[in-house]
Amino acid sequence: MSAPLEKASRLLGRRIRIKHFFEPGRIDTVDTKALYLIHSHAVLQDADNKQALSELEDKLPLSIPLQTPDWYFIHTRGRTWEEHLRTLKTSHAKKLRRYMRKPCKFGYKVDMVPPRDLTRKEFLHCHELLSETMVYNSDLDLYTPDSLARYMLSLKRKVLIATHSDGRILGFYTGDLIGHDHSAEFRSWAVYHNLFIAFVRQQFLERRVLIDLGNTNDSFKIELGGKASTVAVELRCPASLQSGLLLAAW
Repeated sequence: MSAPLEKASRLLGRRIRIKHFFEPGRIDTVDTKALYLIHSHAVLQDADNKQALSELEDKLPLSIPLQTPDWYFIHTRGRTWEEHLRTLKTSHAKKLRRYMRKPCKFGYKVDMVPPRDLTRKEFLHCHELLSETMVYNSDLDLYTPDSLARYMLSLKRKVLIATHSDGRILGFYTGDLIGHDHSAEFRSWAVYHNLFIAFVRQQFLERRVLIDLGNTNDSFKIELGGKASTVAVELRCPASLQSGLLLAAW
């Protein structure tokens, strides 16, 4: 379970707070002026998430279901990473191995880092990278810097950080959110690809049955061996007239 991210979205000519749960989490105080976006498919592998989702449903009884197509998953079928590579198209496996040589070639590394080890300045830089990536993908409703820091600090797992040999953070991936530098200087460095590859390899080491790859950059997710599915997302709000009208207008 993780803390929600927060952004503002325009609805009916007004700026509305959106609280975004990638995993169902607990809320102590319901924000009656906000809508809650909940990735309900995250309950698949975690019993704690099922309990948290039930609690959210009690506190946020009004909802509309949303469907997100082309969400990619790898079905590991008990394989190791190397065994998985052998099941891919030869051209895809060769491309992945070529990506994996880029960190050595360009002088950067991808490490697992506890979020609590990041400095305030590094959190802000991660927010800049996330915002840059969201804008690149035509999403102009950006998460707030403080909510990104709270979300990352609430994670039980480490996050992936791509760091240049001179200390610059080039990108990060939490398993839900990815941000990386889109400067022309780094365009051929495959930072995005190596963050995902490191994540997938770690998931294979942890013997995950299903690896969640998200829903952007379809061609690369297919190269990784992902299969497209449609997943359930819910938009929820408390039982109030104002919230109900906002939900109906969505």
